[in-house]
Amino acid sequence: MIHGVVIPPSDQGKGSDYVFYGRKWVRTRAFKIEEEKQEVLFEGIMCAPRGWPIVKGLMSNFIRTGYPLKDTANTALSFHAGRILSRMEQGLPSVISVSRDATIETVEGASNLDGGVPFEPLTGGALAAHSKIDPVTGEMMSVTYVSGVSTHARHDVWDSQGEKVVKGEGSQIPLPSGVMIHDLAITPKYSLILDLPLTIDPFRSILDRFPVQYDANRVSRIGLMPRHGGADDVIWCDVKPCVVLHTANSYEREDGKVVLYAFRSVPETAESYIIDYTVACLYEWVLDPETGKCVSERYLSTLPLEFPMINQAYTGKVNQFLYAIAPYACGGPVKDYSTPRETLIFKSLAKLDMHSGEVLNTLWMPEDQYLVSEPTFVNKVGGKSEDDGYLLCISSTVKDGKRKEDGSFLNIVDAKDLSLKQSVPLPSSVPYGLHSEFVPWAGLK
Repeated sequence: MIHGVVIPPSDQGKGSDYVFYGRKWVRTRAFKIEEEKQEVLFEGIMCAPRGWPIVKGLMSNFIRTGYPLKDTANTALSFHAGRILSRMEQGLPSVISVSRDATIETVEGASNLDGGVPFEPLTGGALAAHSKIDPVTGEMMSVTYVSGVSTHARHDVWDSQGEKVVKGEGSQIPLPSGVMIHDLAITPKYSLILDLPLTIDPFRSILDRFPVQYDANRVSRIGLMPRHGGADDVIWCDVKPCVVLHTANSYEREDGKVVLYAFRSVPETAESYIIDYTVACLYEWVLDPETGKCVSERYLSTLPLEFPMINQAYTGKVNQFLYAIAPYACGGPVKDYSTPRETLIFKSLAKLDMHSGEVLNTLWMPEDQYLVSEPTFVNKVGGKSEDDGYLLCISSTVKDGKRKEDGSFLNIVDAKDLSLKQSVPLPSSVPYGLHSEFVPWAGLK
């Protein structure tokens, strides 16, 4: 389900004192199949640490619907070349539209983006959950992992008009084994491919083991992929074993070395990353394209954080400020969809200096509220400095252990000092979610 809040510009009548709110289920391929039959047809397969229920679920889904996986499109949103995508990393994205009164509609469920996403046997085709957009050229890059009989990463590049740049097998990068690649980073020259040992082996399910496990003995490396290059052009740099879900930024130094900032975690056991929450902290790698080596790597902070956000005008460039949300409590495992009191609750928003790791400011939510999504950075009109902007984030209220039906707010935070400028009450409860996206007024229908 997409939740949208539209804030009209001040010259559009009611101005910033009035906002529109809307919510809508994304009409994915699976949604439409179940809607037509008026019954639940897809079984869930998130049953860690076991594997047999996954096999049963995949087979049952295929027999009932012709598709083994349900395309929920529930992970992240992106806006590029006038097109809003609702995405998950092991399925086709859905194209949606948002109107200026916050009406949300599905334009095309399970879209292969005009043939830009190739067919895959298990998923029907997949696009990574995350992309990065070059603020100078307008190009959009993504890295999608494919695990099964063939194990490779697919590097996609779209130009500023939404046309695919690199097509066919030239974008496929063979990997030693299947790995989960959730995000990437970019510089003006490279896309950074995270070939790290959160491995995927479908055959583990036959032994009743969860197919995704952390394998500290597998090679850990970061690939520097020339933006318009092929698999043979990737420069691989070995790094210490770890897991990275989300990158913060990357840039090229004057000496040609590439610096990467991301949230790094190290699971204690093979299964612990899936079963339990593993903290992630800000980390720095310095990679040398000339030698293919990691020159240095280090933690910059020991504060557990997730969902990094920067002023995206600085994507691929040197920047100073990082924003993220911090978990207040953690446990596990995740057994069902609910308010995440059993797992982790994000209670605060932090601003860090990316180079020193110093926490510059912190904003805590009220006692009865928790953050339900990542912060979204929006530049101030006429802003001149990197942190001349606002952070938008949604929070929800918990009372007696349950989410209040009318207790959600859009929080508008000054990016300079994390002072709360306004907390706008929303007419409906917004549940725990993942990623968010800002779409400018001109991009709304």
